[in-house]
This record gives sequence, structure tokens and C-alpha cells, in this order.
Amino acid sequence: MLTKPLLVAMAVATAAMAHADKDMYVTAGTGFVENEIYDDFKLTSGDSINDSWTMELSLGYMVLPALAVEASVTLPSFLQGDMKPEVTQYQLKGLYFFGKRALKPYLTAGYGIETFDVPQDSAFDEKTHVLTWGAGLQYDLREDLFGRAELHVDEMSDESNEHGVFMLEVGYRFGNDSGTTVTRVKETTKEAYEPVKQKVAEVKAPVKEKVAPVIAPVVVQKPADSDGDGVPDVKDQCQATITGAKVNAKGCAVFEGNLRGVNFESGSARLTANARVILDSAAAELRQYPDAMIEIAAFTDSQGAEAFNLRLSQQRADSVRNYLIGKGLAAGQLTARGYGEASPVASNETATGRAENRRVELSVK
Repeated sequence: MLTKPLLVAMAVATAAMAHADKDMYVTAGTGFVENEIYDDFKLTSGDSINDSWTMELSLGYMVLPALAVEASVTLPSFLQGDMKPEVTQYQLKGLYFFGKRALKPYLTAGYGIETFDVPQDSAFDEKTHVLTWGAGLQYDLREDLFGRAELHVDEMSDESNEHGVFMLEVGYRFGNDSGTTVTRVKETTKEAYEPVKQKVAEVKAPVKEKVAPVIAPVVVQKPADSDGDGVPDVKDQCQATITGAKVNAKGCAVFEGNLRGVNFESGSARLTANARVILDSAAAELRQYPDAMIEIAAFTDSQGAEAFNLRLSQQRADSVRNYLIGKGLAAGQLTARGYGEASPVASNETATGRAENRRVELSVK
């Protein structure tokens, strides 16, 4: 009658443990039972009740980091002889642990049903309620394995008998890790939080300003300009122009070339009035380049004797040189040379062609 309600309660507790989100564990152990811990209970024969050997199986789970609940079954041990009392118990117990180290003491208390069978004298057989209280020491061998040494007292509710029990047990933890110890909870939480903490730190860290890549400037290769007058050599028809001289689109100095309009009186080296105006302009330009060496070349058409034309061209070149010196140019800059009828630029068969051949040219040396 007493056993059935307790078995139902233990079954409900066991089912709750199986579904609880706590650390669960099982224990198995053996113990020595002192059956006369307080008083001597004499049998009908006058003998004392013998001591017993017992074994215990438990299923438990951690309600809190320091509090466990166990459902246990105690049965007679295989070690005892025929004349030793047999103790059978079904109990619910609580255990409260002190400290968080591997070795920690604990207190225990429980309630259950006991069947006590005394082979020496059946008059002492009984089935009654039992209250258990005691203390123990537990050592965690590793995270899932531990050992216990426990001393507790089983006291019958009808005060017919009491037991002093010394028990040695080993236990194995299984299930989730949420209720093992406060330390393990904190360590697990810390480990889980560290990656999140690192991510938060990365987000909070100041964003480094992106530096635009340095792009090397594209170097455009300029066409060759050997005299530096700004006209490429491929287009420059006067590639020896003095530095700084004003040039035209062909790269020639504006004072260099055929001085059109510089004419002379017929058959002589006397400059006409129009020629002097043109030479005044040329002299003003040439004075800007005091270091330039300039050749004054004079040419004639093919009319007349060749020797005469050569002498006349030299006289005309000298006439232009002297006029430019008079306008401020250094004599050392100017060289005069007559070429006669050589190097015509047009046909001497026409009046227009002969007029073009009668010319004065300036060239920079």
C-alpha cells in the first residue's frame, strides 16, 4: 500500500528529469549499514541484529547550480550472507553542495519507503516510511564523472529502528550542460560572448579613411624640337633658329629668309627708300638677339656677265650689312656675301622670275 504511491511519484520525477533542461546524472554505489546506530534491538533469541551490506542506484538532475534532486533505489547487496537483514528502499532526496571546486561537501535529506527483512527473527520485519538525513563529500574526477563518500541516517517514522549508512558511489553526468555549476555556466556564456564582443568592437572601431590609389601621370611624348622654337622638327624648315627668336609656322625666324622689297637702284648697290623701310624693321627685330650670327646673302638674275653679277651681288650684300650696322647691330654679328646669279629660285626667262632671283636673304649661322 505504501510502496505504490511512492513508486508513482518516483516515476513522475524520473519523467520530469528526462525532459528537463538541466544536467542529469546517474550514480551507483555500495554501502555498509549499521542497524543499531542508536539502541540495541535484541532479537527473541537475545542476539543483536546483524549489520548489512547494501547497494544503491540513483537518477538525478541539477535543479540549481548547487541543488540536486535524486530518485534512488536501495537493494540488498550480493556481498552479504543469508543471516543479514535485507534493506530495500525507494526514496526522493535533495542534495545541497557548498563551493564550486572539484572537491565540495554537501548535505542531503530525503523521504521514502523501506522494507526491512530480518532473517534472524521475522518479528522485526517491517514496511514503513523512512526519513534520511546526512552529509557527504563529492569530487569531480572530470566534467562528466564524479565520486562520492556519504554518511547518512535512515530513521523509521514509527521509531522501530534506525540505520547508519556509509555509502561510496560513482556518478556519470549526461544531458545538457546548463545546470552543472555556476562556473561552467559563466565560462560557456563568456566563450559564446567573446565572438560577439569582438564583432561589436570591430563595428565600433573608427572606419579608416580610404586612400585613393596613386595613379601615375600619363607622360605624353612630345615630338622632337631640336632648336626649341615650338615647331616640331618634322615641320621645321629652319632647324637652327636661335634661342628665343620669333618664328613663323615653318619654324623660321621672322627676319630670316628673303627680304622681299629690298631693292636697289638699277645696276648699283644703292638702296631704294622702300628697301630702307624694310631693313629698319629687320634691324629692330635683330637687335633682340645680340648673340646671333647672321649672314647677309645677295643674288642677281642672269642678265649681264657672270663676273659682273657676282661683284654686284657682293656690293649689294655689303650695302645691306653697312645699313644694319648703322641701325645698331654689331659688326661682328653680320657677314656679307654675294652669290651672283647662282641658286635662282625662279626662271630667268621671264621678267617675273628674274625679279624673284634678284633678292637678299638673311640666315642665322
